[in-house]
Amino acid sequence: SNNNYYDSLYNYDWSDSNIKSVHHHICDWENVARKKAHFPMSYQVLSQIVLYMIENLNLAPSTLHDYVLAIEAMHNHRRVSTAGLQDKRIWDLVQGYYEIKGVGTSEIMDWSTLRQFRRELIADTTLCYEDEKAVWTAVLFSYWGRIRLGDFLPSDDHHSLDKRLAWKDIDRRSKDRLTVDLHIPSQEDRDAGISSAVKRLHRRSLPKYCPIYNLDRLYEIKNRRTHIRQSEPVFKLESGRFIRLPLIRQLFQRFEENRRASGSKTDRTHRISPLLTANPELLTEAEIRSAARH
Repeated sequence: SNNNYYDSLYNYDWSDSNIKSVHHHICDWENVARKKAHFPMSYQVLSQIVLYMIENLNLAPSTLHDYVLAIEAMHNHRRVSTAGLQDKRIWDLVQGYYEIKGVGTSEIMDWSTLRQFRRELIADTTLCYEDEKAVWTAVLFSYWGRIRLGDFLPSDDHHSLDKRLAWKDIDRRSKDRLTVDLHIPSQEDRDAGISSAVKRLHRRSLPKYCPIYNLDRLYEIKNRRTHIRQSEPVFKLESGRFIRLPLIRQLFQRFEENRRASGSKTDRTHRISPLLTANPELLTEAEIRSAARH
């Protein structure tokens, strides 16, 4: 079946180049450090492996990022704790490597924000599973494609409806169907006589953070409920309404309120949610001015 086909692509096996490569680097670290990287790996072991890769391999920052995700996939396959990988200091190392190389992880949000958003979205009870999957896929498109949410989600303005991304705007670019091009319409392109900008997205090692995997799951869910036409917008709610920026903004605000209500520590110098400040297109002009004063 189609489900089995996609599941097989994401099963843990040695055809996954990231997992195969990172396993090789872990073995190299074991030989150098004269230690064994037992599963589940502790933060101490993980940090040493990440530092080893930073210091000894000339990796692109995005490759280091994918290697850490591959280690997480290896933990998930063994059904062991990923507590070491949840330690923020691991991702601080990855972020620091991006900065050393002079490359931004994303102009839209950082990795810790993405993970926080996913946790809050799963815990939210106001969205059905299909709507949750649609919102999460949109956020993944934004993160991995370095695309502003406002570039492919309409606002309340009726004139922004031409920003809707349709299924026909997504092109498969590889035989394994795990690389896609998104044809993102933008006002600047239209003014220049160009139909759309192209953003390329690739498979990621961990399915839950992979934009392609989640896109395919979203398609399967929607197609089971009603036959999808290629001209239809990708990011629609089950009710038929479009996913718009105000909805994403409401989710970010509610998640921040829940975080505060649960007693999570908040930096008092910031009056605006870290989730929102990571996504400036969701802020009002008044909030931007407020943030500038603090």
